[in-house]
Amino acid sequence: MEQQKLTEIKNNIEAILFVSSKPLKIKELIKHVAAAEQELKEALESLVLERKNSGVVLLTNNNEYQFATSAECSNQVKNFLNAELREDRKRTRLKSRHRGT
Repeated sequence: MEQQKLTEIKNNIEAILFVSSKPLKIKELIKHVAAAEQELKEALESLVLERKNSGVVLLTNNNEYQFATSAECSNQVKNFLNAELREDRKRTRLKSRHRGT
């Protein structure tokens, strides 16, 4: 497959998987990406390899694909999410106090 076509397919896969709330099977991706099954598989394999040492990896399990944060970044992600949760709780408490007065 030519490089430009491969890049276009990979970009579309990335965008769809990024907004998806669940892992997607190849058949689901084919519906939304203008590519034949073999082209899609080639693009997915390429993405898995490219993202292998990245903060966001492409996971595959039972022919389903999903983006996830890498294990190497788990502490930073956990700390960030905990801080966000604390901030959300703080805002909720402040809103509740403000309404109660």
